[in-house]
Amino acid sequence: IYWRRPSPAMQDGSLATINKSPIVLATGAGTADTNGSIFVCPMDRTANTRQFYNYSYSLDSLDVAKGMASGHDGTGAHPFKLTRVRRPTSKIMLAEEAADVSKNENPPQSTKTTGFLIDGRWEPHPGQTDGDTITMRHQKGGNITFADGHCQRVNMVYEYGWAMDPQYVDPLN
Repeated sequence: IYWRRPSPAMQDGSLATINKSPIVLATGAGTADTNGSIFVCPMDRTANTRQFYNYSYSLDSLDVAKGMASGHDGTGAHPFKLTRVRRPTSKIMLAEEAADVSKNENPPQSTKTTGFLIDGRWEPHPGQTDGDTITMRHQKGGNITFADGHCQRVNMVYEYGWAMDPQYVDPLN
């Protein structure tokens, strides 16, 4: 999702606006008036007021070189290819991330207190409680999309540990 503000220029000089995002084009939603609403849950009450990232769904990113989001750091670019995913039917690719520390958004097991939905990267910190979590806004759960394309709701009261397990969040595991 091209989400940065102001929009940076692409190689051809045009702006990297939401309607030119690869995922928008792949879904067929990439028209001149695309506003990104397909990436916002209607129950995400703070989406339009967040300073940096105004969407509800984030791509799995354990760190700059792991997860399904390509990354870059001082050592260079770390592109990710979907073909590297082991057991795609059980790997979380997109997570409906908690938007804040409130009990309606953040699971009670979580110790995270800052940095909610700031960049489109879902960083769960496997085995810990301080990472990004899946929201509770849908009757104590949130929606996830797996690497094979299927989606489901995850109850974060009962399945918190499962959603933070490397077996389900590390695509290379």
